[in-house]
Amino acid sequence: MDRLRAGRDNPRPSRRVAAVSATRSDALSASARRYWHGQDELLRKFRRTHPPVFDSTVGVQKMQIVAMQMPPEPDEKSFYTQLLSSLDAPVRTSMNVHQMRHIVRDLLGFVGARMLIIDEVHTLLASTYRQQRILLNTLRYMANELRIPLICAGTSDAKIALTTDEQLADRFEAYDLPLWQNDEAFMRLLVSFQSTFPLRRKSDLTSSASRRVLLDRTHGVTVRIVRLLEALAVDAVKTGKEQIDLDSLLNLRVSSQLLSMGDQFDAATAP
Repeated sequence: MDRLRAGRDNPRPSRRVAAVSATRSDALSASARRYWHGQDELLRKFRRTHPPVFDSTVGVQKMQIVAMQMPPEPDEKSFYTQLLSSLDAPVRTSMNVHQMRHIVRDLLGFVGARMLIIDEVHTLLASTYRQQRILLNTLRYMANELRIPLICAGTSDAKIALTTDEQLADRFEAYDLPLWQNDEAFMRLLVSFQSTFPLRRKSDLTSSASRRVLLDRTHGVTVRIVRLLEALAVDAVKTGKEQIDLDSLLNLRVSSQLLSMGDQFDAATAP
Protein backbone atom coordinates (compact mmCIF):
# COMPACT_ATOMS: atom_id res chain seq x y z
CA MET A 1 0.00 0.00 0.00
CA ASP A 2 2.83 2.41 0.81
CA ARG A 3 4.41 1.69 -2.57
CA LEU A 4 1.11 2.42 -4.32
CA ARG A 5 0.77 5.73 -2.49
CA ALA A 6 4.35 6.64 -3.42
CA GLY A 7 3.57 5.96 -7.08
CA ARG A 8 0.45 8.13 -6.90
CA ASP A 9 2.33 10.99 -5.27
CA ASN A 10 5.21 10.76 -7.77
CA PRO A 11 3.33 10.29 -11.04
CA ARG A 12 6.24 11.16 -13.35
CA PRO A 13 9.17 8.96 -12.37
CA SER A 14 12.30 9.24 -14.46
CA ARG A 15 12.92 5.56 -15.13
CA ARG A 16 11.10 3.03 -13.01
CA VAL A 17 7.58 3.67 -14.19
CA ALA A 18 5.95 0.46 -13.11
CA ALA A 19 5.66 -2.07 -10.33
CA VAL A 20 4.57 -5.67 -10.34
CA SER A 21 2.38 -7.13 -7.62
CA ALA A 22 2.54 -10.90 -7.88
CA THR A 23 1.29 -13.60 -5.57
CA ARG A 24 3.90 -15.74 -3.91
CA SER A 25 3.79 -19.33 -5.05
CA ASP A 26 6.90 -21.06 -3.77
CA ALA A 27 5.38 -22.06 -0.44
CA LEU A 28 2.18 -23.65 -1.75
CA SER A 29 1.13 -26.76 -3.58
CA ALA A 30 0.30 -26.46 -7.28
CA SER A 31 -3.42 -26.25 -6.60
CA ALA A 32 -3.02 -23.71 -3.80
CA ARG A 33 -0.81 -21.43 -5.87
CA ARG A 34 -3.77 -20.20 -7.81
CA TYR A 35 -5.41 -18.84 -4.67
CA TRP A 36 -5.79 -15.11 -4.27
CA HIS A 37 -4.43 -14.06 -0.87
CA GLY A 38 -4.94 -10.35 -0.42
CA GLN A 39 -3.78 -8.81 -3.69
CA ASP A 40 -7.29 -8.11 -4.98
CA GLU A 41 -8.40 -6.64 -1.67
CA LEU A 42 -5.29 -4.46 -1.52
CA LEU A 43 -6.02 -3.00 -4.95
CA ARG A 44 -9.71 -2.56 -4.20
CA LYS A 45 -8.93 -0.73 -0.98
CA PHE A 46 -6.50 1.55 -2.77
CA ARG A 47 -9.11 2.34 -5.41
CA ARG A 48 -11.78 3.00 -2.76
CA THR A 49 -9.54 5.59 -1.13
CA HIS A 50 -9.09 7.33 -4.51
CA PRO A 51 -12.52 7.32 -6.14
CA PRO A 52 -13.38 9.35 -9.26
CA VAL A 53 -14.39 12.93 -8.47
CA PHE A 54 -16.69 14.99 -10.65
CA ASP A 55 -15.29 18.44 -11.39
CA SER A 56 -18.42 20.57 -11.75
CA THR A 57 -16.45 23.61 -12.93
CA VAL A 58 -15.48 21.92 -16.19
CA GLY A 59 -18.04 19.10 -16.23
CA VAL A 60 -15.41 16.33 -16.20
CA GLN A 61 -15.06 13.27 -13.99
CA LYS A 62 -11.47 13.23 -12.75
CA MET A 63 -9.88 9.81 -12.18
CA GLN A 64 -6.53 9.79 -10.43
CA ILE A 65 -6.48 5.99 -10.39
CA VAL A 66 -7.58 4.16 -13.52
CA ALA A 67 -7.94 0.39 -13.15
CA MET A 68 -8.63 -2.25 -15.75
CA GLN A 69 -8.37 -6.01 -16.19
CA MET A 70 -6.34 -7.65 -18.90
CA PRO A 71 -8.76 -9.46 -21.27
CA PRO A 72 -8.80 -13.27 -21.01
CA GLU A 73 -7.44 -13.70 -24.57
CA PRO A 74 -5.65 -10.40 -24.95
CA ASP A 75 -4.71 -8.62 -28.13
CA GLU A 76 -4.05 -4.92 -28.68
CA LYS A 77 -7.62 -4.00 -29.67
CA SER A 78 -9.25 -5.88 -26.78
CA PHE A 79 -6.75 -4.24 -24.41
CA TYR A 80 -7.71 -0.73 -25.56
CA THR A 81 -11.40 -1.67 -25.53
CA GLN A 82 -11.11 -2.74 -21.89
CA LEU A 83 -9.21 0.40 -20.98
CA LEU A 84 -11.74 2.67 -22.68
CA SER A 85 -14.51 0.87 -20.81
CA SER A 86 -12.66 1.54 -17.53
CA LEU A 87 -12.62 5.21 -18.48
CA ASP A 88 -16.39 5.09 -19.07
CA ALA A 89 -15.77 6.02 -22.69
CA PRO A 90 -17.96 4.76 -25.54
CA VAL A 91 -16.33 2.27 -27.87
CA ARG A 92 -17.36 2.04 -31.52
CA THR A 93 -16.73 -1.26 -33.25
CA SER A 94 -15.58 0.66 -36.31
CA MET A 95 -12.60 2.19 -34.48
CA ASN A 96 -9.23 0.76 -35.38
CA VAL A 97 -6.27 0.26 -33.03
CA HIS A 98 -4.55 3.51 -34.04
CA GLN A 99 -7.67 5.56 -33.26
CA MET A 100 -8.18 3.80 -29.95
CA ARG A 101 -4.54 4.36 -28.97
CA HIS A 102 -4.80 8.11 -29.48
CA ILE A 103 -8.16 8.33 -27.72
CA VAL A 104 -6.80 6.42 -24.70
CA ARG A 105 -3.73 8.64 -24.52
CA ASP A 106 -5.81 11.83 -24.69
CA LEU A 107 -8.46 10.61 -22.26
CA LEU A 108 -5.96 9.55 -19.61
CA GLY A 109 -4.49 13.03 -19.70
CA PHE A 110 -7.96 14.63 -19.79
CA VAL A 111 -9.20 12.87 -16.64
CA GLY A 112 -5.95 13.62 -14.78
CA ALA A 113 -4.82 10.01 -14.41
CA ARG A 114 -1.86 9.62 -12.06
CA MET A 115 -1.68 5.82 -12.11
CA LEU A 116 -2.87 2.94 -14.29
CA ILE A 117 -3.54 -0.43 -12.65
CA ILE A 118 -3.70 -3.48 -14.91
CA ASP A 119 -4.92 -6.62 -13.16
CA GLU A 120 -4.66 -10.24 -14.35
CA VAL A 121 -1.51 -9.49 -16.35
CA HIS A 122 -0.58 -13.17 -16.34
CA THR A 123 -3.29 -13.76 -18.99
CA LEU A 124 -0.75 -12.37 -21.45
CA LEU A 125 0.58 -15.91 -21.57
CA ALA A 126 -2.75 -17.07 -23.06
CA SER A 127 -2.13 -15.10 -26.25
CA THR A 128 0.12 -16.02 -29.14
CA TYR A 129 3.79 -15.10 -29.11
CA ARG A 130 3.16 -12.33 -31.67
CA GLN A 131 0.28 -10.89 -29.61
CA GLN A 132 2.44 -11.01 -26.48
CA ARG A 133 5.15 -8.97 -28.19
CA ILE A 134 2.61 -6.41 -29.41
CA LEU A 135 1.02 -6.07 -25.97
CA LEU A 136 4.38 -5.72 -24.25
CA ASN A 137 5.26 -3.03 -26.77
CA THR A 138 1.93 -1.40 -25.96
CA LEU A 139 2.76 -1.34 -22.25
CA ARG A 140 6.17 0.13 -22.99
CA TYR A 141 4.60 2.75 -25.25
CA MET A 142 2.11 3.77 -22.57
CA ALA A 143 4.85 3.95 -19.94
CA ASN A 144 6.96 6.19 -22.20
CA GLU A 145 4.09 8.31 -23.49
CA LEU A 146 2.06 8.84 -20.32
CA ARG A 147 4.92 8.94 -17.80
CA ILE A 148 2.67 7.65 -15.04
CA PRO A 149 3.19 4.49 -12.93
CA LEU A 150 1.79 1.26 -14.34
CA ILE A 151 0.85 -1.25 -11.66
CA CYS A 152 0.64 -4.72 -13.20
CA ALA A 153 -0.92 -7.26 -10.86
CA GLY A 154 -1.36 -10.99 -11.19
CA THR A 155 -0.05 -14.38 -10.18
CA SER A 156 3.63 -15.29 -10.23
CA ASP A 157 3.19 -15.91 -13.96
CA ALA A 158 2.80 -12.13 -14.35
CA LYS A 159 6.52 -11.73 -13.77
CA ILE A 160 7.25 -14.36 -16.41
CA ALA A 161 5.03 -12.55 -18.91
CA LEU A 162 6.63 -9.16 -18.28
CA THR A 163 10.25 -10.22 -18.08
CA THR A 164 10.18 -11.66 -21.59
CA ASP A 165 10.72 -8.06 -22.73
CA GLU A 166 14.15 -7.01 -21.47
CA GLN A 167 13.57 -3.26 -21.80
CA LEU A 168 10.22 -3.49 -20.03
CA ALA A 169 11.59 -5.77 -17.31
CA ASP A 170 14.19 -3.12 -16.42
CA ARG A 171 11.36 -0.71 -15.65
CA PHE A 172 9.46 -2.99 -13.31
CA GLU A 173 9.98 -3.54 -9.62
CA ALA A 174 8.64 -6.90 -8.47
CA TYR A 175 6.74 -7.11 -5.18
CA ASP A 176 5.55 -10.47 -3.87
CA LEU A 177 2.69 -10.43 -1.41
CA PRO A 178 3.77 -12.88 1.31
CA LEU A 179 1.53 -15.42 2.97
CA TRP A 180 0.52 -14.74 6.56
CA GLN A 181 2.98 -15.90 9.17
CA ASN A 182 2.60 -16.38 12.91
CA ASP A 183 3.78 -12.90 13.76
CA GLU A 184 2.62 -9.53 15.07
CA ALA A 185 0.94 -8.58 11.77
CA PHE A 186 -1.16 -11.76 11.86
CA MET A 187 -2.04 -11.04 15.48
CA ARG A 188 -3.32 -7.57 14.50
CA LEU A 189 -5.38 -9.08 11.68
CA LEU A 190 -7.06 -11.50 14.08
CA VAL A 191 -7.71 -8.77 16.64
CA SER A 192 -9.48 -6.70 13.99
CA PHE A 193 -11.64 -9.68 12.98
CA GLN A 194 -12.36 -10.53 16.60
CA SER A 195 -13.67 -7.03 17.28
CA THR A 196 -16.18 -7.20 14.41
CA PHE A 197 -17.81 -10.58 15.12
CA PRO A 198 -21.54 -10.18 15.95
CA LEU A 199 -21.23 -12.71 18.78
CA ARG A 200 -22.41 -12.27 22.36
CA ARG A 201 -19.29 -13.70 23.97
CA LYS A 202 -15.69 -12.64 23.41
CA SER A 203 -13.83 -14.90 21.02
CA ASP A 204 -10.25 -16.08 21.37
CA LEU A 205 -8.36 -16.15 18.10
CA THR A 206 -5.10 -14.66 19.30
CA SER A 207 -3.77 -17.43 21.54
CA SER A 208 -0.69 -19.14 20.17
CA ALA A 209 -2.57 -22.43 19.71
CA SER A 210 -5.45 -20.78 17.85
CA ARG A 211 -3.07 -18.94 15.55
CA ARG A 212 -1.20 -22.14 14.71
CA VAL A 213 -4.40 -24.01 13.87
CA LEU A 214 -5.65 -21.13 11.71
CA LEU A 215 -2.44 -21.06 9.72
CA ASP A 216 -2.32 -24.84 9.40
CA ARG A 217 -5.86 -24.97 8.02
CA THR A 218 -5.53 -22.03 5.63
CA HIS A 219 -1.85 -22.09 4.59
CA GLY A 220 -1.75 -18.37 5.44
CA VAL A 221 -3.95 -17.49 2.43
CA THR A 222 -6.12 -14.44 3.19
CA VAL A 223 -9.24 -15.60 1.39
CA ARG A 224 -9.11 -18.94 3.19
CA ILE A 225 -8.67 -17.24 6.57
CA VAL A 226 -11.70 -15.04 5.90
CA ARG A 227 -13.84 -17.97 4.76
CA LEU A 228 -12.85 -20.09 7.75
CA LEU A 229 -13.64 -17.31 10.21
CA GLU A 230 -17.00 -16.70 8.51
CA ALA A 231 -17.81 -20.41 8.79
CA LEU A 232 -16.80 -20.42 12.46
CA ALA A 233 -18.94 -17.36 13.21
CA VAL A 234 -21.98 -18.92 11.53
CA ASP A 235 -21.43 -22.16 13.43
CA ALA A 236 -21.11 -20.26 16.72
CA VAL A 237 -24.50 -18.61 16.14
CA LYS A 238 -26.23 -21.82 15.02
CA THR A 239 -24.97 -23.84 17.98
CA GLY A 240 -25.68 -21.07 20.49
CA LYS A 241 -22.05 -21.03 21.61
CA GLU A 242 -21.72 -17.36 20.56
CA GLN A 243 -17.94 -17.58 20.69
CA ILE A 244 -15.00 -18.75 18.59
CA ASP A 245 -12.16 -20.43 20.45
CA LEU A 246 -9.60 -23.19 19.99
CA ASP A 247 -12.25 -25.91 20.37
CA SER A 248 -14.23 -24.29 17.56
CA LEU A 249 -11.20 -24.38 15.30
CA LEU A 250 -10.41 -28.00 16.13
CA ASN A 251 -13.96 -29.32 15.83
CA LEU A 252 -15.26 -27.55 12.72
CA ARG A 253 -14.86 -29.68 9.63
CA VAL A 254 -12.96 -28.09 6.75
CA SER A 255 -15.49 -26.60 4.38
CA SER A 256 -15.09 -27.31 0.68
CA GLN A 257 -15.06 -23.53 0.17
CA LEU A 258 -11.62 -23.47 1.82
CA LEU A 259 -10.21 -25.83 -0.78
CA SER A 260 -9.31 -25.37 -4.40
CA MET A 261 -10.97 -27.64 -6.97
CA GLY A 262 -7.79 -29.72 -7.08
CA ASP A 263 -7.75 -30.11 -3.29
CA GLN A 264 -11.44 -31.04 -3.31
CA PHE A 265 -10.78 -33.74 -5.90
CA ASP A 266 -7.83 -35.08 -3.91
CA ALA A 267 -9.91 -35.19 -0.74
CA ALA A 268 -12.81 -36.95 -2.51
CA THR A 269 -10.58 -39.60 -4.09
CA ALA A 270 -8.36 -40.21 -1.07
CA PRO A 271 -8.55 -43.80 0.24
